[in-house]
Amino acid sequence: MTTPADRSIRKQVLDELDYAPDIDQVNIGVTVDAGVVTLSGFAQTYAQLLAAEEAAWRIRGVQGVVQNMHVRQRFESPTDADIALRAIATLRRQCTVPESVRVRVSEGWVTLHGQVDWHYQRANAEAAVRTLAGVRGVSNRIGLRAQGADASVRDRIVSALQRNAEVEASRIKVDVDDKATCILEGTVHDVSERMAAEHAAWAAPGIKAVVDRIQIA
Repeated sequence: MTTPADRSIRKQVLDELDYAPDIDQVNIGVTVDAGVVTLSGFAQTYAQLLAAEEAAWRIRGVQGVVQNMHVRQRFESPTDADIALRAIATLRRQCTVPESVRVRVSEGWVTLHGQVDWHYQRANAEAAVRTLAGVRGVSNRIGLRAQGADASVRDRIVSALQRNAEVEASRIKVDVDDKATCILEGTVHDVSERMAAEHAAWAAPGIKAVVDRIQIA
């Protein structure tokens, strides 16, 4: 049975989808169970699909989002070869994405391979290709080259959290293991605060992975 809280979240998600200028809300279905939002239906582009998911996360009280939407192109889709050529050209125009990044396309799904030095380079590569016409999804398999995290990296992450106006740093515990993995634990007020904490961890030099165990309270 749907609770009043779930009904309220569903209404707010629908209102947010309708309000967002980059989302066509007509073909999107929304259900909520125990704070978990399920999105169904279809979007005209992969970027619109991601925008719908981000809109759901913006609502206070959302504990999780299940993405069951699909991309359905309004017009004839480009071929995989066309998508690959456009993706390569787009990546080469990005000054933050090195030429070591490679592209594979199968049935509209783009897979990125290669090695980069920083997480932001990996994120920028994905952001660059997911808005291309015909893209139905993106798998980011770009790896990070080993740099090694020095002993001060944990303190630098903690300092970054303390500087961030979006994060209540005293509620977050930071650990960095010998494999340069940063583990975040604790509680935050909402998803945006958790994402800000993740961003601070990824920005530290030498970090190869981030394990986010932060809970929304």
